[in-house]
Amino acid sequence: MRWLKGLDQLLERVSSSLLVVAILGIFSLSLGGIVGRWVHVSPDWIDPLVRHLVLVSAFLAGVLITGKGKHIGIDLLVKYVEHVPHWHRLLRRAIALISALALLFLVKASTDFLRSEIEFGKAEFLQIHSAVWVAVIPVGFLFMAYRFFYLFVVTFQQE
Repeated sequence: MRWLKGLDQLLERVSSSLLVVAILGIFSLSLGGIVGRWVHVSPDWIDPLVRHLVLVSAFLAGVLITGKGKHIGIDLLVKYVEHVPHWHRLLRRAIALISALALLFLVKASTDFLRSEIEFGKAEFLQIHSAVWVAVIPVGFLFMAYRFFYLFVVTFQQE
């Protein structure tokens, strides 16, 4: 059980650090692109890279929020049974398990998409194969699935 917690904490720290780097990259590249357009020296690869960094930061934020168990739909459901501890715990457990299973389905679907991208994709901007950029999707879903699984396991420990 301790290694699950350690892995969860590592995922939290890495995601936080990468999110800060991604957001700083978004801001600095966007600013550089704007200034570059003023002086007519803006590289073509800045805008696609910023778009991919936005995608990466969305998944990293999802991983961080998942670990905290904060989600608007989940919070609304749990609020109604908050005063009954047994139902509260069961609902949290069910939500975590269903969310983890749904995310595993999304991991499978995005992995299939990644396979097709590996087969039919090509080198995109910066001469990096498009599959590298698409790989963010299954990895992000997998990390979120793990965090929901960890939240599911933790509900048994809290009894």
